Parts: sequence; structure tokens; C-alpha cells
Amino acid sequence: STFNNYISALTYLYKESGVADASSLTRGVLKKCLTGLKRTDATNRQNGKLPAMEGKAPLTFAGYHIIATYAIREQRQRLSFCWLYVLRCWNLICSNNVGFILYDHISWEGDALVVQDQEGTNSYPKHLYSNPDNSYVCPVLALAVHVFSSGLCNSNAQLKLFQSTKPQSLFNEWLSQLWKTIAADEDKRKGMTVVDGGVGSHSFR
Repeated sequence: STFNNYISALTYLYKESGVADASSLTRGVLKKCLTGLKRTDATNRQNGKLPAMEGKAPLTFAGYHIIATYAIREQRQRLSFCWLYVLRCWNLICSNNVGFILYDHISWEGDALVVQDQEGTNSYPKHLYSNPDNSYVCPVLALAVHVFSSGLCNSNAQLKLFQSTKPQSLFNEWLSQLWKTIAADEDKRKGMTVVDGGVGSHSFR
């Protein structure tokens, strides 16, 4: 997908620069280069010269539980939201739009905490339930702690669940630092069953 993004960017650049037949150039010549690179990558993976997996690894529940355990113990005020953020990423199976959730997107339906999904044209409400047997990963408890510890004060007309201006960036920084701590512990690293590249917010998807 990275190569395709480069091709699209070059196509746009050539068109804006008035290069004749830009689409034919990028979609023709560069597509052939891309096909060759893919073959080379596949061969290198088969021969063990490249890792079998690229990017961030998906989390197991054990890995998710380890991260939630660290998040609930976070003492720094500006990072106190990380516990709720972790649980929202996991339970909503997303990462991009978690930081933009408003209190208006949250409601109750019976015994379910309902979050209106704001991503995509086929979005639908997500139903979250309490977990009284495991408080570390209980989304209802995490929300309650977040509300009572951070309050509802916000200068915007619509109240944001996460009041930081860049919650996803802060969360990714925290997760990156946390991975260094976890990677140093062989037992926990094995429990997460992730590759050396570590984890990121997209690992929750």
C-alpha cells in the first residue's frame, strides 16, 4: 500500500506540473517497477532475508490485558486518559476515531454502554458491557474513573471525551515508551506474542 501511495502522489504531482500523459507514465512504468519490487520482496521473505510480517502486530487478549494493566497504573496527569483509550481502541476495534469521541456519542441502552461509530458510511452503534470479573478491562469502570478524575469542563460547545488536543499522538507516544519496558521483560513479551516491531494503536484493530 505504501508503494501505491507513492504512485498516486507522483501522478498528482505530474498532473499539477502539466506533465503530458502523466497517468500513463505513473500507472505504466511505475506499476511495472512495483510488480518487480513485490516479486523481490516475496522471494526475500521466502528465503528468510526479510521478516514474514511487516508493520504492527495484532494484539492477543493477553497482550491487551498487559497494556491495560500498565495504563491503569499511569500516574502522570496528562496521560491518565490512556487506560480508557486502550479499552476504547480494543472494544470499538478501531484507533483513528477514538480520540474524537464526544460525550454526545455515548448513551445507555439497557445494560449496554452504546458508542455511536463515527467512521465510514456504514457506521453503526457499538455496544459495550461491563466486566465485573476483570476490572482492568472493564470499559464502564474506565469511563467512570475518567469522568470523575478529569471532569466535564471543556471550552467547546460539544464535550470531548478526551480533552487533549492530540490524544492519539499522546497515546502513541505512551505506547511506544511502554513497549520498550515490555520488550525488556521476556515473559511479558512472549505473552503478547508480537514481533520485534512492537505494537501501535493500529494493533487493536
